[in-house]
Amino acid sequence: MAFNRHPEGRQPIGVAQQPFPCYDYPLVAPVSADIQYLLADLKLVYDDPGMYSDDVDTFKLPFRIDLLRGLGSIVSSPIPEGQPIPRADCRIVDADDRTVLDTAVSVHASYALAGRLRLFIWQSERNSLYIVAHTHWSDEGTFPPAQDYAFELVPERAILDARTVIGAPRVVRSLSALSFSGITGDFHFAAGYNYLIDVESETTALRQRNRLIMSAIPGAGEGVFQDCEQAGSAIHTIGGVVPTADGKFFLQADDCTWIRQPIIEIEDDRLLRPHSLQIGDNCKPCCDCIDYARTAINLYRLQQKYKGIGNALNDVRDSYHRARRKWADRKALRPAYDIELRLIPQFCPQLDIYVQINNATSEPINGATFALTLEADGVSIANPPEIVGSYLQMFIRPTPTEPPRYLPNNFHGTTSTIPGTAHGSWPTYVFDIVYIGPRESAHAKFRLQFQDCSPKSVTGSLQANVNGFPVAFENGSPIVREQTVYLCGAEPPEAEEE
Repeated sequence: MAFNRHPEGRQPIGVAQQPFPCYDYPLVAPVSADIQYLLADLKLVYDDPGMYSDDVDTFKLPFRIDLLRGLGSIVSSPIPEGQPIPRADCRIVDADDRTVLDTAVSVHASYALAGRLRLFIWQSERNSLYIVAHTHWSDEGTFPPAQDYAFELVPERAILDARTVIGAPRVVRSLSALSFSGITGDFHFAAGYNYLIDVESETTALRQRNRLIMSAIPGAGEGVFQDCEQAGSAIHTIGGVVPTADGKFFLQADDCTWIRQPIIEIEDDRLLRPHSLQIGDNCKPCCDCIDYARTAINLYRLQQKYKGIGNALNDVRDSYHRARRKWADRKALRPAYDIELRLIPQFCPQLDIYVQINNATSEPINGATFALTLEADGVSIANPPEIVGSYLQMFIRPTPTEPPRYLPNNFHGTTSTIPGTAHGSWPTYVFDIVYIGPRESAHAKFRLQFQDCSPKSVTGSLQANVNGFPVAFENGSPIVREQTVYLCGAEPPEAEEE
């Protein structure tokens, strides 16, 4: 059978990206062979009925895919000519085999992505499911091997990673008021007579919450009800204290305060002012002078304590600046360029090799060269390994304040991919990078496949030149990165006991 091919076919796009790809995500290993390598990413947003009723249990993790239709091409019975192909669908169940989502009742859409993927979307009123499926395989002879999938697939094991599942927040589903109960749909509130409705909004964890505050206020909303009499300006309470049954308040002064009805003069008469009260006092100072003097002394002592705290804080500040200058001096001793080497064993007899150079200066690098020397048990020039797959790439990571230097054909986040060049053969490989910007890093990755699966140890030694000079420490000694790994069941030698 002929399969669709793409240089980046079956490359993971979810979590655990390079240099440690995760081919099983969004599923949890082990994954059954009938669905393995089919899905690239998945996101489920579901509404849990157990959040609204004590009589219904909430869904239990982990969730799994119970049915997947329309993503494969092998059908159990041929589809009659002229009849449309059934749409894609998915059914997801929880740990108790209860249906969490069945897309048969959802709106469905699909879109092609990046020339090697397809996005499927199912949406209902409270549930959403997004699946990104692989449609192409990488070059022949590379991992993973190509296979086909059933059109109507019931996987033996397809447990979803917990990071792909999100429970929808609780919402208002219905209202009950007066003689009405179970009102659903959209709600429209309007302030009636003597009523005020305010909305307070806040954002918590990127979710906006709206709170309705309903208050009974005379004259608010549509105003006073037409059949209500206007209330007078009488005093109803004083400090929360209500009057007697006949509407009277009895006030009594205490200590050096007094309460009296003020007097007004009208011509030659002195009369009491009606409906008025005058409140005052004839209080004397409650403290002697010695008390104020003692308070002043205590305040002075407190000021001296705070002065000592301030001096201690000044000492801490000076110590901090001395440490900063010391750190700055140590920073100047760091090498301007640094290199990294990672050997990552893959399926036997394959080995991924990852090299990186970091430019810690404010000046660009106009030409950098990696020189990698390998040594392996039982491998020589007569039976060298070969580079397989499209794994040779260069990555330039720009600073956040600068745009990418290359066309964003496959630009993701802050990483840009450009082709790299490799020279030489076993046991020495050379990689050239034309340009690296200030405070940027570049790395190259490729895969070697050895001639046999015999257990072997592989040792790598990496050096680099920048602008024609070796990458070295401040003392001038070249920086050499080495690493040893064990392939095809080989084990490291046991440490000798002293």
